[in-house]
Amino acid sequence: MSKKRYIVLILACIGFALASLWLSERNNRLLLRYLLDDYQSTQGQSTLLVGSSTIARWPTQQMPRCLPAAKRGFENGMVSHAKQYLSLSPQSPKRVVVYVGENDLYQSVDTDTLRDNTSALINDLLASSVSQVYVLLVKYSPSRAKSHAEFDSFNRWLVESYAESEKVKLVPLDKIASSHFYVGDGIHLNHAGYKLLSSWVNRMCTGEALEQSLILPR
Repeated sequence: MSKKRYIVLILACIGFALASLWLSERNNRLLLRYLLDDYQSTQGQSTLLVGSSTIARWPTQQMPRCLPAAKRGFENGMVSHAKQYLSLSPQSPKRVVVYVGENDLYQSVDTDTLRDNTSALINDLLASSVSQVYVLLVKYSPSRAKSHAEFDSFNRWLVESYAESEKVKLVPLDKIASSHFYVGDGIHLNHAGYKLLSSWVNRMCTGEALEQSLILPR
């Protein structure tokens, strides 16, 4: 074997190993799957939902006024996952529903860094063809009580930053705090929790404003 072919073979092996390592991470596989779906899709989406597993588990049929919709939720998803997906996707929906922050804060990401990254994500969406951005306030998951103070601080920052925005609308997911609305892990919403959340977003998709009292921090 010539030296040139040997080098090409070594590089190919390294590339295959790196690709295998990248794909071994579940969220990388999800990212690839979502992007393949996006590029192969012939149907435009009215609503794009992006964020954590709260997004992935959402039964979007509960909000028919927002359909058709595409869900792009990542396992233990953080702002970085949403930003990476949005930077690569060809999707151009009418509205984007975003849920980020809970996992970042629970995993002790620096608050200022989270705020900067969240602002950058929202600003990128506002600079695109998206007409509305719906940002879900962080829910007070019963099993994550140790982080509730951080969740509250982040939610107050979101309200202070975007409550008066015309294109950014806040969704009061933080009001769904009772364990009655959660499955056994105390982190993910159950059917009743999603039904309440979907009722709010469904109203918003027709331009209806939610009661101001719902948006105020608890």
